[in-house]
Amino acid sequence: MDTALDNLLSYLDDHLVILDKQLLEEIFVPVLQVFWKAFCEELVESVRHFPLNESIFAQKEFFHQIADMVQIMLKYFRGGLDEHKIYCGEYVRLEQFIELFQWDTDSLIALYFQEKAKEQFVSQADLAGH
Repeated sequence: MDTALDNLLSYLDDHLVILDKQLLEEIFVPVLQVFWKAFCEELVESVRHFPLNESIFAQKEFFHQIADMVQIMLKYFRGGLDEHKIYCGEYVRLEQFIELFQWDTDSLIALYFQEKAKEQFVSQADLAGH
């Protein structure tokens, strides 16, 4: 993956420098934001479609690589985007996926029951209010 990421960063460096020189900043920043959102969307799809029948080792390695890639790309895009544009919905969704897939089974079970308890509480509150 290092080679693929190196190739991606090299490609972005080469082409974004040209865009930065040719476009006004008011146009360049939204273009950069489109690249960031597309990167996040593609990783969400990769995570979403990862075969869960893979070995635990393969799963951990995959999500570790994805988390590392996100951190590298995050540093890269912070050079041109402010925090508000970095923390778009696509990025937040990606971080949630990565975090959940890195949790151990006991933590996931606890989270599931917490969410079910909240749902039940809200349902009971709605019934009591009507």
